[in-house]
Amino acid sequence: MKKSITLLISFMLFIVSFPGTFAIFNDYFLLESNPILLTVGEDSLGIGLVYSSNSIKYVETKIGFLKIKKPSEKEFVDFSVILGTMYGFYASVGYENLNYPVSSQQMEFFVTNKISFITSQNKSFYALGPISFNSESVFLNQNNEFGYTFNRIFGKFQNLSGYLLKLDDTILVGYLFPLDASLEQGILAGVGTESFNELYLNIGLRKFFKAGDFRSFGFLYVYVDKDDLNNLRYFGGLKILAPLKGDLMFWDGKFSFRINW
Repeated sequence: MKKSITLLISFMLFIVSFPGTFAIFNDYFLLESNPILLTVGEDSLGIGLVYSSNSIKYVETKIGFLKIKKPSEKEFVDFSVILGTMYGFYASVGYENLNYPVSSQQMEFFVTNKISFITSQNKSFYALGPISFNSESVFLNQNNEFGYTFNRIFGKFQNLSGYLLKLDDTILVGYLFPLDASLEQGILAGVGTESFNELYLNIGLRKFFKAGDFRSFGFLYVYVDKDDLNNLRYFGGLKILAPLKGDLMFWDGKFSFRINW
């Protein structure tokens, strides 16, 4: 038994010595370092070989008398078949448009005999004259038992700005005080409801943080029924931007975590 634990630890150290991804979904974790994928959860273990591909497309731009090529689109695919006491497959597909309008999409599937996770992230930013929109959609689901659905739209027309949030079945609307032109940062205050039988009070904050080389983006949305102020509900997270990349999402006592190095 001790020898098996030593081998497992050695194997994990070998993986993390190369660039990869570590993620926690509920009581399961996934450790990927191309070409190896390790999954652990509920006394089960799976190991897979990872196939990955990525491509970057460039456009030619003229700056004065010079012509340069700059990235315009990025695509990537990761795929792994998992074998062991936990068996199944893992797939991640992503696309990013680096030109205007800016947009990105990513979907992830982690399906085994023990669990199934599906995640999705979409972001976009549009601006036309005095009108600008910043939208985001994030989805995490495990067997309809663990996860969340989050959609938001931030809009601005001249000096007027507002937001629409959908957290699972709860809809929140209100005033947005933007802290930058992209509408990424801001302070929110408004109201909402879930079944039109109650009235929620809602506040929120989105802000970039920097400490030395560490850069991150934090956000928090809090809402409470005006007739039951003790039942506080929330959805928030921390996106790590540098020197590592990853995110920590938490909502109503639950969390998921991912880090890329």
